[in-house]
Amino acid sequence: MSNKGLSLVELILAGLISTIIIGGLFSVLFSTQKLSSDTGKNAYVEGSLRAIVNEILRSASAAVGGAGAETGFISPAGMNTFCFAQDMNGSGDLTVADQWACYTYIAPNIYSCTRGYNAAAANRGVTAACAATNQFIGTVSRFPVVNYVAGTNLFSVTVQNRGNLGIGTATLNPEVIVTETVAVPGQTTN
Repeated sequence: MSNKGLSLVELILAGLISTIIIGGLFSVLFSTQKLSSDTGKNAYVEGSLRAIVNEILRSASAAVGGAGAETGFISPAGMNTFCFAQDMNGSGDLTVADQWACYTYIAPNIYSCTRGYNAAAANRGVTAACAATNQFIGTVSRFPVVNYVAGTNLFSVTVQNRGNLGIGTATLNPEVIVTETVAVPGQTTN
């Protein structure tokens, strides 16, 4: 009589080997899904940041500088706010008929508002930050960096955020940074 079939030891070994192979496949599958999820989250964060930068650059590109050292940009101390002068009456210069397009960082959000322009007033008329009741622009992890490059007509804006603001930066929660620059045709070059 021939012995057809597998012994108990052979069955246990086959089961163990199958379990190891299936476990390895599931590990690869879950790692791939996690990587895909993280990539999607970073792409979403970057897209949100680009929308914020585009909103700010839209105001920056319409900024008008005035006489002397007036660049059309102001960031009053202690307000977490920056503003771009807007020539509302089309005079080509800044007058009391014009306004500031302002952005305020109230952690972790950015809000926009307008303020009246007044060359004789403190901070050129920007006397208060935008409030949380003003237009919500987006969420960032830090105050945006806005630079006016002296002697040019260029503004650059940098914003950053991460997928989960509730936890610090880590390998699984990297900071995403977006920087853009815009040339402002209405600027004077001092």
